[in-house]
Amino acid sequence: LARLPCEEARGARSIAALLSAHGERSLEVSTEIFAVLPLLDAPACREVLGHLPTLVGGSDAEADGMMEAARAVMAADRSLLVPAIGALSEASLPASHAHELARLAAAALPLADESDLPTLV
Repeated sequence: LARLPCEEARGARSIAALLSAHGERSLEVSTEIFAVLPLLDAPACREVLGHLPTLVGGSDAEADGMMEAARAVMAADRSLLVPAIGALSEASLPASHAHELARLAAAALPLADESDLPTLV
């Protein structure tokens, strides 16, 4: 993934869509996505976050990696707070992550625009 042209939002969207439709959902692929995600600029990261629930498998290790990657992008850029929480809420996370997801959403409420509130609630 690091060699693919995903620096721009359009390229990231195309690559994420192709991986969603035809890619293998495995821990190895998920780990690569999680490693690249914090390195992308905000528009490209937003595009990949939109596809993240369909890119990542359902294992506990992948759920842990997704939570960690979401925390990393939210810490790096607050504008990615709502897209990251939206991706987490759409993913098939184990019940053990429900409390942390609820905490992240509640913490984002005062920072979110009014139009983003349905994603957080």
